[in-house]
Amino acid sequence: MGVTVPNLIQFPKRHPEFRLAKKIADEKRGSAASFSNYVLQSLSPEAKDTWDQIDFWREGLSGQEQIREILSGKCKRVRQEIFVHALLNTSFNLSEACRLSCTPHTTLRTWQERDLEFRQMMEEIEWHKKNFFEGSLIALVEQQHPGATIHVNETINADRGYSKRLNIHHTGDGSAGGGISLEMLNLPEEMLLFIHNRMKELQEQADAMEAEAQVVEAPQLKG
Repeated sequence: MGVTVPNLIQFPKRHPEFRLAKKIADEKRGSAASFSNYVLQSLSPEAKDTWDQIDFWREGLSGQEQIREILSGKCKRVRQEIFVHALLNTSFNLSEACRLSCTPHTTLRTWQERDLEFRQMMEEIEWHKKNFFEGSLIALVEQQHPGATIHVNETINADRGYSKRLNIHHTGDGSAGGGISLEMLNLPEEMLLFIHNRMKELQEQADAMEAEAQVVEAPQLKG
């Protein structure tokens, strides 16, 4: 076609319809693209420029051939950054990431086994991934999403009585102790929730009765 890659990269900047098409494509990719943008700033300038070119060609019929040409001559560090970013853009599908970044499986295995900086890069991505998931969960709780709210209370607020785990403590002769979880019984979810709610009610009643008993047993002041 006689069109250079730099000129193609400038097309979206000059033509709004290209930007719209790219936006639609990103939306179709879903949360993977969002998470990719979450850590995009960690790429080096050269890797960012390289990824922009790959992203332009990835959906084309001759995309793989063009990507191989783009990556030819790139140093190992840039190729590693491109692989990591491809991993994010493919929802952590290793096969797809290898294909998109033109990284042979044998090369990936060598990086994992012998390259400390690459392993550290992967560990950092895992850290970012946990932060991203945590942020998404908090956003759902802020929107009062029922499932997210229940999950957070059953985990973070488990010590306040929201846990689905019910521990039955036994002391025997006073020399031993232990705990049994209702989840070990493989009961239906509805039954577990019913038992949990009922036990919470009984505990609240017991606490109230104990408080009343303490008031009754309090010594009366003589007039």
